[in-house]
Amino acid sequence: DRRPGAAVRLFSEAERAWCGARRFPWVHYAARFAAKEAVRKALGRPCPWSAIEVRRLAGGAPYLALASLLTSDGCRITGSSLSLTHDGGVAIAVVALGGNARTHAFCARMGEGPEAAGSEMPMESAEYK
Repeated sequence: DRRPGAAVRLFSEAERAWCGARRFPWVHYAARFAAKEAVRKALGRPCPWSAIEVRRLAGGAPYLALASLLTSDGCRITGSSLSLTHDGGVAIAVVALGGNARTHAFCARMGEGPEAAGSEMPMESAEYK
């Protein structure tokens, strides 16, 4: 509420509708923000917030919907895993992206191959108090 334009800039219409329908929407916004930030760190480069969307399966499990522009520079994302949690004023997201070595910033920095991709998972947290 302190920055009303931030929700429009950071979250899709569907994300805003879902979070807004919850009793404590800021908790869910914080978890989604943490997920988006973790994806950006995993990619190792900036990307538009709108290119990353957190959606939910029918059973409630969260998953990532990533825009095709994230793979436009030769990086190929073959899959992703997402875990969200929140408690005590902190929301945490853990993201694992599958793909070639260029997808993972830590592989590119260290000159390691795709086999290193499973050795580190970006995690991000956001406070929502």
